[in-house]
Amino acid sequence: MAKEVGEEVIKDCIVEAMKLASMVSGEVIQLLFDTLPTAASRLGDAELLRGYLGLIRQLSAKVPRGLRPMLAHLDELFSKLTSVGCGAGRCGVRRRISATLPRSLPTTI
Repeated sequence: MAKEVGEEVIKDCIVEAMKLASMVSGEVIQLLFDTLPTAASRLGDAELLRGYLGLIRQLSAKVPRGLRPMLAHLDELFSKLTSVGCGAGRCGVRRRISATLPRSLPTTI
């Protein structure tokens, strides 16, 4: 992971895991650490990985039971995203996610 996005992100990962400890089970935190190399290699940028960690924290506060299945399918989810439009910390992720949602779900993220 440090090779992909830099060593400075490791501290951020630990801090986020500590914040999650009061909201989710240890199994979910372990899944987060298990999937961080995949997230780092797919995102390829420290700021994007920090944004991903922030998303995980937001989801843990709103839908903690959804984190385990999401993390279990992270490879598949990242395969749906492209890096087109990414740069300077911005990414067209919202548009790509909205395009993959069923029509019955709200597309605002």
